[in-house]
Amino acid sequence: MVFLKKFYSKTYYFWFISRIFLIIAFLFSAINQFDLLSKSKMLVSIFLGFYILSMVYLLVFEILKREPLLFLKRFAGIISIFFGCLLTYMVLFFGENNYGFTNLSFLILPFWIILYGFWELIREKKLNQ
Repeated sequence: MVFLKKFYSKTYYFWFISRIFLIIAFLFSAINQFDLLSKSKMLVSIFLGFYILSMVYLLVFEILKREPLLFLKRFAGIISIFFGCLLTYMVLFFGENNYGFTNLSFLILPFWIILYGFWELIREKKLNQ
């Protein structure tokens, strides 16, 4: 655990910028769900919207150097880990191409999302870096 805290403290700006990229990526994903009118797609869009709003809230409070709500930090971290694991599952079991092998290079994105989730969960109150 000490190794992770040290790693995350040294790469703070990378994870801060990663949050911005993840907000944009999940926002595009939620927007693409709007044209599909099934109830399950709308529930996924609403859930993604809540996740995006929590990450935007954390971003704004981090820029303002204020302490955000603990619930939203935990929510963003746990959901990021969940999405990362779900994407890993999808790449490993549904990611076959025409040649019959799985493209493992697409596992970088889920791994990045999982590490972002751990960053949200492990990060301490220190905002004055």
